[in-house]
Amino acid sequence: MKRLNGLERLISMLNYFLKGIFMGFADTIPGVSGGTVAFITGIYAKLVFQIKAIVDLFKQSKGHPLTFVNLIAKHLDWLFLIPLIAGIISGALLMARVISFLLDHYFDQVWMFFCGLIISSSVLIARKPVVALKIKIGLIFAGFVAGYLVSNHFKLSLGIGWHELFLGGALASMAMILPGISGSAILISTGQYEHVLELVRKVTEGILQGEEVILLICFICGVLTGLFVMGYLLGWFFQRYSNWMILFFSGFLVGVLPGVFPWLNAYGLALPEDTVVVSQGILSLTAGLLIPLLFEILSHTHGEHNV
Repeated sequence: MKRLNGLERLISMLNYFLKGIFMGFADTIPGVSGGTVAFITGIYAKLVFQIKAIVDLFKQSKGHPLTFVNLIAKHLDWLFLIPLIAGIISGALLMARVISFLLDHYFDQVWMFFCGLIISSSVLIARKPVVALKIKIGLIFAGFVAGYLVSNHFKLSLGIGWHELFLGGALASMAMILPGISGSAILISTGQYEHVLELVRKVTEGILQGEEVILLICFICGVLTGLFVMGYLLGWFFQRYSNWMILFFSGFLVGVLPGVFPWLNAYGLALPEDTVVVSQGILSLTAGLLIPLLFEILSHTHGEHNV
């Protein structure tokens, strides 16, 4: 790999930071996945490999804290991780304050935009792996069925106790690293979304206190646990079946569409009566279709690929 000079390194880190912001945005919006954003922006495999590396290095250190710190300092790609994590945190904190406004005032436009992202990215993803046509079709179809079932039929009600928030955080993070599955949607299914969003909002306003701090810490611990477990598993599969995984997830993305398309109900297509909303929705869909193409160009410019 070509060694980057100072300016190229800065541009690359800024690129990762911006992608992290979009991932943070996505992870706070029900129905949208930060894993999807990572996938369509060309950093998904790199991210899961870094997460798997953390687990591998911890096993290699045999639980010794100083040895573990030395290993991750030497072997992890911090020029990738630091700006990406900073972007994710920044995006999540910022979106926690504006998500209610966007969904209250521009519901259809927001969801049409994300539908465009999903459609465009799934096509871009599926055309990359070179495998036999029958295998490609089979994997895409299997992913579609899995995505539809998970996004439309997952339901588990949990409370807001510390142990339940830990479990909810683990489930949400295991979902959010998968392309097409929304961690926020999982929290809605468990009945914890509004409570967690309120805790994050209080952090941004500096008014979090008392038992709320403990609850948020338990939730974060759950998120980290789920992230490392699912990241390790995904890294293992990507090392051995990268093309198959990419095709499966491209189908997975399409499978979640019925659950997020705002003009689709149990009876079929239902357009809004307001023609202005319809026009804005179509424009939002178009913008969503075009953005993955832009990220595709940027990914090739900086030599980033999912495989």
